[in-house]
Amino acid sequence: MSGSLAALKSRLNNRKAEAAAKKAQYIRPHKFAPGKNRVRILPGWNAASPDVFYHDYGMHYVKDRENKTAAVYVCTEKTYGKDCPVCSAVYEGIRLAKDTGNTSMEKLISQARATPRVLVNALIRESDEPNKPVILELPSGVFDQMVDQMMTFAEDGVDVLSVTEGHDFIVTKSGSGLDTEYSVSLAPKPTAVTYDASLVVDLAAYCSQESEQGLLKAVNATTAVTGLPAPKSMALAAPARTGTHGGSEAGAFITPPAAAAVAASAPAAAVGAAAVLSAAASAADEAEKELAALEGELMEEAPWEADEVAVEPTPAPAASAAPSVDLAEEINASDDDLDSILDGLDDL
Repeated sequence: MSGSLAALKSRLNNRKAEAAAKKAQYIRPHKFAPGKNRVRILPGWNAASPDVFYHDYGMHYVKDRENKTAAVYVCTEKTYGKDCPVCSAVYEGIRLAKDTGNTSMEKLISQARATPRVLVNALIRESDEPNKPVILELPSGVFDQMVDQMMTFAEDGVDVLSVTEGHDFIVTKSGSGLDTEYSVSLAPKPTAVTYDASLVVDLAAYCSQESEQGLLKAVNATTAVTGLPAPKSMALAAPARTGTHGGSEAGAFITPPAAAAVAASAPAAAVGAAAVLSAAASAADEAEKELAALEGELMEEAPWEADEVAVEPTPAPAASAAPSVDLAEEINASDDDLDSILDGLDDL
């Protein structure tokens, strides 16, 4: 595969990853309701590694000066244990606010801090669909209590995650905001559960929500509030790019005129490759525009909410309509288009 085609394929793969990130953000994890919650934690999503049943997770909810959500982005420190440029931008803003005595900015920017969470696949036992797997978001303290009890039972040879002889967890939630408290216990009687294994989510893939576009948007939204420049770690987080979109841009497309020039001076095989390159570039540009439009719709319609234990109570935003299923279908359609283009490039 020529260098130009390899660069195109790299950018298409990046675009596909960004589409997956948007789709993942559209699927919201289940959270505990006030009062008693009876849940069954399911074994790992990969049959070869059933003990890998959870994934660390964190999200940044960045608000603008009007206290409206401006960006939502995965916290790479809480999720992957690596440097997070959004965290850097947030903490630099908090430090500036403290140094200048700007309490209103400190309160606003503090809401963008990510709270450590843990995701698991689970059954909500006392619900309308008790046998339908969902992604359950656990406060880290709740997960730690669950692990302690699982280890205690394991010492007696009991596998709490067993599908046939496992145990439900009973989690009671009381209070709200910073005063939220949880108590965790195991149901004493083992029970068997049945569920559609195809609905169990690969949490590693679900948490892979990094995208250059999303990162830039989150950092820019943060610095728009603080007035500070982007943190130096942004230079390391964003891949260097070279191409035709102004400046440098890795994996950028050769424009159709350039592709035509290559075709005019290349052998027959290269002519075919250039034609595919030109067509793929146009199709991918269209997909990029559609995905950008979809992101705007998601931000306008999706009922984003910040982690309740991480921030002080703020006035509840006006209720917004639930996102249309059509958005997810459109994102899937864009994925299909990119898959077709990538398959064509592999054949060259």
